[in-house]
Amino acid sequence: MPRKKYNDEELKQKALELRTKGYSYRAIAKTLGCSVYKIHDVIAPYENVNSRLRQAAELARKVDTLSDKVSQLESILMHMKPLEELSMDVLKIKQDLGSISKEIALLKDDMAILHISAKRRLLCEHIDNDGYCKLWMWYDKVEGWDMLQEKDKHGKVHYHLNVKKHPLICTACPTYKEKTK
Repeated sequence: MPRKKYNDEELKQKALELRTKGYSYRAIAKTLGCSVYKIHDVIAPYENVNSRLRQAAELARKVDTLSDKVSQLESILMHMKPLEELSMDVLKIKQDLGSISKEIALLKDDMAILHISAKRRLLCEHIDNDGYCKLWMWYDKVEGWDMLQEKDKHGKVHYHLNVKKHPLICTACPTYKEKTK
């Protein structure tokens, strides 16, 4: 198979142009369709020593960076738990979740009982037709609660809670009195 013939001057101009753009010898060879050795023969005499030193320093920096990353990864791997320990941790978490699920189910039952109890208490004589408890009052509005703002005879502002919307509050009320018709 015969060797390829190149116009060295034309090849040199294109290769130097690509080199000034930051291409490596290998990238230039691939772009121009020739071997890396041919590019080296054409470009090397025109590159100055400082350029080569900069390339060597840059490569050294890259090697140092990679070496640091390898050290970091080794450190991380040394502190990682073995797979068996992780499996045991996962099993423990699953057991804990199972017991928490049982507790949540019991709490839901308790909440249902409280809710029924609270709804029964909505027949209290202290609750007006709109559902506001007129016996108890707050001097500050509670964020997220439906409260009615009123002023007393001295002009002081207070709030009444809508216990129809927040019936669980009634379960703890010690002053419950059933409405008389």
